[in-house]
Amino acid sequence: MAEIKQYTRQENYDNFLNIYKGNHYAVFESELLDKVKQRTGHEKARMIYIALNFAKLIVNKFADLMFLNPLKLNQNLDNLGLFEEFIQNSKLNALNWRLAVYTGIRGDGIYRLSVRNNRVFADYVNPSIWFPDYEGGEITRHIFEWIVEKNGKNYIRREVYEKGRVLNEIYKPKFKDVDLISDENKYDILGTQLDIKEFYPGLEPEISTGVDSFLVYHFKNDNVEDNFGTSEFADLMPLFDELNNRITQISNILDVHAEPEKFYPESYFEVDNVFYELYKKIRYIFKKRESNVYAIPQEEKIQPFALTWDAKLEACFSEIEFIMDSILSMAEMAPHLVYMKKVAETENAIRMQLTNTIAKVIRRRMIYEPLFVQMFTDFQDLVYNNELIRGEYGDLVVANDPESISIDWGEPIPISERERLEILEKKVKMDAISERRKVREANPELTDDEVETELQEIAKGYNTIS
Repeated sequence: MAEIKQYTRQENYDNFLNIYKGNHYAVFESELLDKVKQRTGHEKARMIYIALNFAKLIVNKFADLMFLNPLKLNQNLDNLGLFEEFIQNSKLNALNWRLAVYTGIRGDGIYRLSVRNNRVFADYVNPSIWFPDYEGGEITRHIFEWIVEKNGKNYIRREVYEKGRVLNEIYKPKFKDVDLISDENKYDILGTQLDIKEFYPGLEPEISTGVDSFLVYHFKNDNVEDNFGTSEFADLMPLFDELNNRITQISNILDVHAEPEKFYPESYFEVDNVFYELYKKIRYIFKKRESNVYAIPQEEKIQPFALTWDAKLEACFSEIEFIMDSILSMAEMAPHLVYMKKVAETENAIRMQLTNTIAKVIRRRMIYEPLFVQMFTDFQDLVYNNELIRGEYGDLVVANDPESISIDWGEPIPISERERLEILEKKVKMDAISERRKVREANPELTDDEVETELQEIAKGYNTIS
């Protein structure tokens, strides 16, 4: 039995990113070459490989549903303007979509708060350079570690985030050829520590944050009690490979039979005189100069024919559709969101078809929400505990103390205006709400006097709302 290769976390990240980008051959190459060798006996053979990239569709669609609307905080905040500026400066709404995409791909996503020119920003950080320390299942500090080059030499740069402070460090590598940092070797590769100011003159070795928090936020793609998350693609890789193989096989078959082999009686051929003069051997060539042509002995008395593939493609495409449905079922993605399927006609029926997808979006939001709340809380603490930062925001800091944050996600699949009014009408008929409340909720822009006017008109039989 072949040995199963064990990948580092970073190598898995790279593989899953290749899947998302459609570079499936780069991921499945060794398995494909093994299959070719078994079939042909050759180590290498020219091969067509077609990737049907459902992976990208799945991850992008879930990111769309996660952040279909901009992140919305509770509107009764005194410091609402402060938060809105932070969101705008960080380009957080665009960043959130990116977070959802890359967390789906890799299983992990990282946000970090940083201060530039006395203003606070949220940054997305590639988890490939993130190496947390754990103790008793809890993170004790976040380490960002990567290789930098100066004067043709490599060095190891580290940012260490502890509660209340950030450490900036740089080291000589302990070994000559350090090209990959992993969870296993993040300490072993460190040689002599150097003065950070020799490399970055304006950077302090230690920065106090004044906040009892790491200022780093680990978003996971699932809620499993592991140190790291699970990629959206982890369980789907065999199905991706199988789907690609089926599409590729059909393509290869159609290519072969696009120019079928043809058989003609010997009378259609003539002696190749040039070949005879050179080798003194008789060779027949087809008079019409076509390729893939073979002679039939004259005595067989068979009419010319082409050797074509007479199989039915319907069964092949049915199998492909079954694999596609299996992929989407395991991903909890409604098929009609990513390719043509019969769609229910009413909005309520559509929602029923989307039940699993909506449930997955809600679960993902439950994982994200406490991290967003913590990040906005830490942002406030940074502003309130640092005079320079607070002064930079000026009049935007209204509340005397940091405020409690909540997030209004909205519906995963927005309710249309028509459906909303139909729901209100049903509630009135069921005596679940009053006519006045229906008018108020149907027309939130109306004043109290205008609501009373509408109710009077409705009572007279003039329903101005509908």
